[in-house]
Amino acid sequence: MLDCVLELRCARSVDGVSFIDAAVPLAGSQWPMPVWFVVWDARAQQWVHPDRFGYYTDALAAIQLANRRRVLDEDEVARFVAAVRQASAGLDADCDPPDVARIAASARDLDRLCARFDVRIGLTLEASSGPWTQTRVEEAAAQAGLASIGPLRWAPPHEIGPAPLVMSLPDQVSATILLELDVPTTPPGSGAVRQMFSLGGQLGALLNARLVDDNGHEINAQSVAAIEAQLAQLYEDMRGAGIDPGGERARRLYV
Repeated sequence: MLDCVLELRCARSVDGVSFIDAAVPLAGSQWPMPVWFVVWDARAQQWVHPDRFGYYTDALAAIQLANRRRVLDEDEVARFVAAVRQASAGLDADCDPPDVARIAASARDLDRLCARFDVRIGLTLEASSGPWTQTRVEEAAAQAGLASIGPLRWAPPHEIGPAPLVMSLPDQVSATILLELDVPTTPPGSGAVRQMFSLGGQLGALLNARLVDDNGHEINAQSVAAIEAQLAQLYEDMRGAGIDPGGERARRLYV
């Protein structure tokens, strides 16, 4: 369970403006985790965001319980439940309040599960002839087909969510560059490990650098098979826990 989901049920159809107004306490940046408020569109037979011209009888309010960065505590769960009950009162809707302590316990369980698979693989490029400037690294990144995704961070083109493979520079002038693969958000069979090693080799040639592991030992492409075998077992364990590697649940948990 990724979310605490509460259902609001109205005895009669209520206009969309009322639903939008009732959801105001659930909007904004006050929440530490993502929050959703959707209504059931009987005509389209699906959950949608309320439209001011629509009429609805049922709504769902949800808040995500945990991700890799934090977990909801009991006070935060209680505050969310109180906000949903306020919205329910504004709609004259029924809403069964949950057991806050049980929801908070579920959040802690999810946090432990998330931590279990929170694995990243890192490779380091070490300069062979003095540190690089940010400009030099930017030039090499562009030659390797990488795009900037933030200060001192680059990644191959990707479509959904955070980049699974990232290159980063510790400072504007540095003798090391880090390549990091975010394992749980990487789909199996994507060839991401081979891509990381290939990128490391390409950048090493462009920047006159050697590729080393966390202990400073030089590594090569022969390490790929061993890493892929370890990841295959991790991916199997993730699926057994209900998290599809690289899937929507994984992208929501590992942000």
